[in-house]
Amino acid sequence: MTWALTLGPDRPQVAGAIGISGFLPRVEGFPLDPGRLRGRPVVVAHGARDEIIPADYGRAARDALAESGAEPVYLETSVPHVVDPAWLEPMRAAVAAAIPSGR
Repeated sequence: MTWALTLGPDRPQVAGAIGISGFLPRVEGFPLDPGRLRGRPVVVAHGARDEIIPADYGRAARDALAESGAEPVYLETSVPHVVDPAWLEPMRAAVAAAIPSGR
């Protein structure tokens, strides 16, 4: 959902993005623009043992974002389709970076 809502056409610009165990949707007539996240905090997190959505999808998202000029933080740990607590601090840091100072 993160990538469809942030990279799809006619979507509002976001301050940053966190994609957990997801994939870049490839749907005819729904072009994605990974460059929209250039200069914004981005985290891509995926479990290496995810049997629901294999980690290759997370790696592909990371690579597409990087190729478009974004600088994603990539988190991959040896977990299945869950949120690894080890990811929480890097995600918190990304949220903090997306919030303007003084808020």
